[in-house]
Amino acid sequence: MDTKTMERIRTLFLFRDVREELLAEMLSDPRAEAAGFAAGEIIYDESNYRKSLGIVLSGRAEVQAVGAGHTVVLNRLDSPCLFGAAGLFQEEDGYVTRIIALSDAKILFIPQDLLTDFMRRDFKLAENYLAFLSQRIRFLNRKISGFTQSGAEAKLARYLLDIASGQGGDIVRLPASIKHISSVLNLGRASLYRALLALSDFGYISREGKTIRLLSPPGLKSLCQ
Repeated sequence: MDTKTMERIRTLFLFRDVREELLAEMLSDPRAEAAGFAAGEIIYDESNYRKSLGIVLSGRAEVQAVGAGHTVVLNRLDSPCLFGAAGLFQEEDGYVTRIIALSDAKILFIPQDLLTDFMRRDFKLAENYLAFLSQRIRFLNRKISGFTQSGAEAKLARYLLDIASGQGGDIVRLPASIKHISSVLNLGRASLYRALLALSDFGYISREGKTIRLLSPPGLKSLCQ
């Protein structure tokens, strides 16, 4: 693996402060498998899943929830990006979402046994993984709380804050269409548009197409309390 790719991988949450030589050894282990996927090809779904951590080395992918004849976009994965961490160390087989390549993509799969071996050698790996799970639990609890909010503005505020947290900034690129977001938030499209306008009138956000700038995250949080 070239130096530039290694440096980009080292920025991922799981590998922060992990010894450089140990990370290089893990990524070059024969158990780590690189695979290519063509645009439109399924990487993971309920029947096509491996207990491995996936790293998007190149290209883009999309995380989808599929059910009752509907497909909802949950997230988009740009390189470098991790996926599959929440699916490790579980007894049940299968995967709860679908991941599909949006463009030609190269994925490095790190199987559970390989990750476990190196967690034993450097506890920082295990510590980073536990921190991820804790953040994931908090995220899901906030999402449940957001869905129980009665007001459209509160639901939208929580949704935007969650997306901003995942994308790491105050400029949010909506990962799905208004129709899909309406379905996720259990709102009518008219209600969603009114909520967007209300948040703009409050001075909490500005919107240009699918790009939303969070002008006042504290203001958005106040709606969710």
